[in-house]
Amino acid sequence: MRKLFLFTVTASFMLAGLWGCEDGTIVEPPFVELPLLSAPSALLANVDTFYTYAVRVTGAQADSVLCEVRRPDGSAVTGFALLDDGNGTVIGGPPYASSTSGDIAANNGTFTRSINSLLLAGSISGVYGFTFRAMSGGTERASRSLNVQIANVAPCEIVAWPQDSSFAECFAPIDMEVHVSRDSADRVDSVWMVVWGGSRPEFQNSLPFAAALGDTVWRRMLDPTAFSCAQSSPPVPYLLHYFAKTRFGLSAEQTVTVNSFTNHLPTLSNPVMPDTTYRPAEAGVVDTITVTVDFSDCELAGEIHYYGLLFDRSRDDTLNWSTHPDFFLRDDGLARDAIAGDGRYTVGLTITRSDTLLNNLYYFRFYAVECAPPDLQSAYLLDSMRVIQTSGGVAASARSDDFGIGTVNEGFRP
Repeated sequence: MRKLFLFTVTASFMLAGLWGCEDGTIVEPPFVELPLLSAPSALLANVDTFYTYAVRVTGAQADSVLCEVRRPDGSAVTGFALLDDGNGTVIGGPPYASSTSGDIAANNGTFTRSINSLLLAGSISGVYGFTFRAMSGGTERASRSLNVQIANVAPCEIVAWPQDSSFAECFAPIDMEVHVSRDSADRVDSVWMVVWGGSRPEFQNSLPFAAALGDTVWRRMLDPTAFSCAQSSPPVPYLLHYFAKTRFGLSAEQTVTVNSFTNHLPTLSNPVMPDTTYRPAEAGVVDTITVTVDFSDCELAGEIHYYGLLFDRSRDDTLNWSTHPDFFLRDDGLARDAIAGDGRYTVGLTITRSDTLLNNLYYFRFYAVECAPPDLQSAYLLDSMRVIQTSGGVAASARSDDFGIGTVNEGFRP
């Protein structure tokens, strides 16, 4: 019994020395993690290419990360070091690893290195074991293991794809299907289409497909929103690029030229604003009136970042329309807009007291500008509102050029 008591006391003192403070407070040891930021798990043994591994060390300082590598039979391969050096150091061996780390920023806790799978595997394919170890002063602080498949894989190919090359104005949704052939050891991870071209080289709409039959048949619905902010063609045709990418990083593509596409010009309807409103009785008070306009454009259906629905204003005692770059309506669900993407665009009109503008009729013309060259414009939609200044309150100064109505847009126009 005495021996057991002595062992218990001794163990207690040892724990206190490891995790305790002088005042007896128990301090939890730091929890160190190694999240893998870039960790390819399928490498090609028959292609001369490099794959990048990046590991972040959290919860502790580390001076290096070492990767231990084992072949499918369990035998060891000379491992490689990952560095957090900002790519500023020339690293020696092994032959299959890059001579510099490829690290982006030094001393930020992310350790990086690229390896050549062809040189690593040689003639031995199979599942390799990678174990990453965070080192500090020669002591391991944390480790993380990863199984990596290295194999000889044949290229993939898109063998069937949509041949549609002409799209009418506001065309009905089209079922699209892409068939991909691949090596039996591989797997198709993603298929997508990019609408590209027109008069703007930067125009691209990327549209993902969904796997429909295993990983070799992929489908999606194409509707006019695929051509959002695209001008009609010709004169400049669009291209439909179909892409497929596999687990081993192999890719395939096919292209169809769009011979014609008819863009739908926006139409506006149903403006909602009061027929008559009143200015605040007190100076310094701001009233805000919500105005909405219904917007229809099949290419922009559901769009929440289109800010091309504009308006000009005029007053019954003026002759010219007054324009302003911030006079636009939004459908982004922010501030006064009720529902994002519902086609009902909103603006808040601000009205303040005026002792010179007592009873005026204001005219508004709403219009939409296409977000693609040549910036075509919809027909004007007209409406009006009478604004009356009530008596009483403190007189407010007004300039002769003060229009008396502004806007409030809590959202930001890009």
